[in-house]
Amino acid sequence: MIKNILLISILVHCLPVLALTPKPVYFKLSTPHEQETSISQETTSYQSVDLYAKNAPEFEKISDLVTYLIHPYQHDEKLKVRAIFAWIAYHIEYDSFKATIITGNNQKKHSYKLNSGNPYKTRVGICGDIADLFLKMCRLAHLNAERINGSAGYNLTLENASKSLHAWNAVEINNKWHLLDVTWAMNGNYIAFTDITRVKDYKKEIRSRKKNPEKVKETRFINDTWFLTPPEIMILTHFPDKIKWQLLDNPISPRKIWKQNTQKKKEQEKELSNKKNSTPIQLKLLNDK
Repeated sequence: MIKNILLISILVHCLPVLALTPKPVYFKLSTPHEQETSISQETTSYQSVDLYAKNAPEFEKISDLVTYLIHPYQHDEKLKVRAIFAWIAYHIEYDSFKATIITGNNQKKHSYKLNSGNPYKTRVGICGDIADLFLKMCRLAHLNAERINGSAGYNLTLENASKSLHAWNAVEINNKWHLLDVTWAMNGNYIAFTDITRVKDYKKEIRSRKKNPEKVKETRFINDTWFLTPPEIMILTHFPDKIKWQLLDNPISPRKIWKQNTQKKKEQEKELSNKKNSTPIQLKLLNDK
């Protein structure tokens, strides 16, 4: 288990998304991290697997793709999982239009129309779609996996936790469960449909993608923080609805953390307000001198 991961220069970018199944609105966050040497060494061992998955040929059936991806790794469950994880990270784009329109003012009017279809065919999806795709591919590879629903983000509070819902996965490797988040691991040029503004154009683009899936983006790369993430690191940002998916020996109450963050935020706002209010007085005293 990787310990003591150094979290430096965190950049959080939130996009609201909705799962395919009847779930609440989800948020997706992209969070680059600088890794320790221990992770870098392990990442090096995945380079050949990642390249293999990235350059996989097109298959009409997803089952044929999975067979191709896991074929070189018949005796290594971790590398099977990595091949599936890497293929999704390289080949699926994040559906920004669907995320934006569903949580906007026209949510009730348009949300039922925004069926992006099978993400394997369209190569786009939101966190729920991506988690479901990973789950399906793992099961085709005869790997035990689960979709996890919960709240995700940095510094969640009681006020924003309900709007920061997310979906990620757990997978069993050599009889031990591990956590991962393909959506958060996708970095680089992976956002789709940023130039689309109408549902009509969106549906047209979806139909087009079913015939001609997007090619791999050359600027795409994988953030390994979110592959087989240690539970004590994952819990800092991911709070599952079902406490068992914390995978911690001593599970914690997310609401307790959210309350602490809420109190801390109020104290920071109060301190900032006091500083602003005191500034004119300080300036006056200086002028009097």
